Amino acid sequence: MREGDQFLAISLLNQVDIAKERDPDPSEGPLAFTRRSSKSTIQVWRFPVPDHESPSPVSEPSVVMMICHEWGPAKTMKWCPAPMEFEDPKVLGYLAVVLGDGIVRVLRVALPDSYDAESCDFRMHPLSHLSWDLADFK
Repeated sequence: MREGDQFLAISLLNQVDIAKERDPDPSEGPLAFTRRSSKSTIQVWRFPVPDHESPSPVSEPSVVMMICHEWGPAKTMKWCPAPMEFEDPKVLGYLAVVLGDGIVRVLRVALPDSYDAESCDFRMHPLSHLSWDLADFK
């Protein structure tokens, strides 16, 4: 299922977050240090990669899953760069995400058995998380 494919994770902003980015509340402090929980989505896209032996065109990129959560928009995301072999071929890898609520979470991302573009599952739980008090940095 993954052979010959590459995957890209992107975070989406909802309308409330877009409005706050455009017109920030000065009392909340700098946006980089503002903690806000809100509903948000991480989309995982599949990009088919052509076989180097076959120059035939590949299919278009497509969304293969949506990770819906209430942790706020992602400020940054990074796939674990270490090559890993998983027993389950549907597991894409680990994704570390710094989210709007100020917590870093590590997600184990696995392709669903089926994908429905009309549904979003809020039941994903992080493998680990890291949080700190911003007052410690003042």
